[in-house]
Amino acid sequence: MEHPDRPLTRREALRAGLTVAALAPAPAALARPWTGLTPEQQAGQCVIFSYSGSTVPPALLAQIEAGTAAGVIFFADNVTSLDQIAAATRRLEVARKAGPVPAPLLLMTDQEGGRVRRLPGGPVGSQKEIGQASDPAAAAARAGTEAGRLLTGVGMNVNLAPVLDVHRTEGDFADRLGRSYSTDPAVCGRLGAAFVTAQQRAGVAATVKHFPGLGAAGPDENTDLRPVTLRSPCRSCGASTNPRTLRRSRPAFGS
Repeated sequence: MEHPDRPLTRREALRAGLTVAALAPAPAALARPWTGLTPEQQAGQCVIFSYSGSTVPPALLAQIEAGTAAGVIFFADNVTSLDQIAAATRRLEVARKAGPVPAPLLLMTDQEGGRVRRLPGGPVGSQKEIGQASDPAAAAARAGTEAGRLLTGVGMNVNLAPVLDVHRTEGDFADRLGRSYSTDPAVCGRLGAAFVTAQQRAGVAATVKHFPGLGAAGPDENTDLRPVTLRSPCRSCGASTNPRTLRRSRPAFGS
């Protein structure tokens, strides 16, 4: 049953094909071309789609072949094994090559480490565990390399990681899932930079998230069920690295 008055969850929006890829300066292989494309195709190069189940639907293949999709985001229910998802990405690329767009599809997933891993494999350690390691920067770099090699091996070229949210207190939204390196923004920035640099050396574009930040979200918040209200001032942020993408969250800021 549909509930038109209820806000779309993040996953529902992605299922509907409404997520727009907001790309920072990217390698040539990931740049979206415009020359020779129709307005509909140009618009399509700003949209990332998803699908349900382990089989790529013919309608999505047709849309990719028509040049009206920039890429696909994969969730856990799309993956039964590494061989299966690698076959799926190859099929998607075959459809893309039959169409008018010369650039590769943006094929992405959330492989942060810890509890948030769509693919079987590493990095096994969470960002919290990395932050507590004896050599956190080295651990972050290893995690970035591991994630990059895993995604490259199955034909993906974008990882929606790392999380750079700075959690406030033990047990809050970011901390209870192990998705924050530290309560210190400088530590989060330094470890995030190590992850990003290592992963992109492995050939996978990194995505820093969530902008403008979920670090102030309380322990009972759930971004998959409803928008999050953050009662914290929104300050400008900077980074000492060059992630290829920036992923937005959906918080509402209150006084």
